[in-house]
Amino acid sequence: MTDEPGSLEMRGSTVFDGYYNNAEATAEAFTCDGWFRTGDQATIDSEGNLNLIGRAKEMMNINGLKHLPQDIETLLRQALAPRIGNVTCFPYRASKS
Repeated sequence: MTDEPGSLEMRGSTVFDGYYNNAEATAEAFTCDGWFRTGDQATIDSEGNLNLIGRAKEMMNINGLKHLPQDIETLLRQALAPRIGNVTCFPYRASKS
């Protein structure tokens, strides 16, 4: 069914295998068949496009530390104003060189 909100889960080579030395957190983050629970809420429209519509929890886990997106945005606005218009948070992992 299209446009029905649901929880976004992912798996594949770009998804991490689990939390370092934390089997309990890993078990909570993954389904029994290996899908990572992102915490994002999404829909898929009639053309097959994925649309992110929110998060189950606002807290983001970055390298094991918990951050609120609005705190990151506030710091960026303080450091970069007025050169900043919008802030979007997304995961990025630098390639090993």
